[in-house]
Amino acid sequence: MLDDELMVSLAMMNFGDTVSEVKSTENLSFTLISWIESDIAVVGPYAYGDYYTFTAKPGMKFVIVFFEFKNNWVRPQSTPYIREGEIATDKGHIYPVWSPPSGIYSEEYNPRPSTDEEIITLLGSSAAYEELLPGESIRGCIVFEIPKDEKPVEAVIAKVPRIITFQANEGG
Repeated sequence: MLDDELMVSLAMMNFGDTVSEVKSTENLSFTLISWIESDIAVVGPYAYGDYYTFTAKPGMKFVIVFFEFKNNWVRPQSTPYIREGEIATDKGHIYPVWSPPSGIYSEEYNPRPSTDEEIITLLGSSAAYEELLPGESIRGCIVFEIPKDEKPVEAVIAKVPRIITFQANEGG
């Protein structure tokens, strides 16, 4: 996603840190909240507002990164849809942002309707294309799929001009 020269110029970002402005926005900040490792991930809403839970493929796990957008501008503005990014692991491998390749028809992920608890715990809110009034914020997440025997080390997310670092004492 990002070329090596650009990666070298990016500053690091830890969980709890805030980037004061997301690219292509007007003073929309991005704060890293937390991350977890999970065997399941929630995606949605699909048609009729339904959310679906997907199970990671055998030998794989999901890394779910939770964040918050906040509108610090004087006018309402919409949040971007974050669908591009990469995660690097302790074994030197790089994986793209995950999404089910055929949506709810991605049989290899055994999709099923999500429970209310799964939606609250694993998704929060979609955070994409949400109109925020000045001072409003919304939480969202981005999902990666990596092998179970690998640990996340760093990630980049489109529109966020920082390299995200995963600390050993945080997350899964």
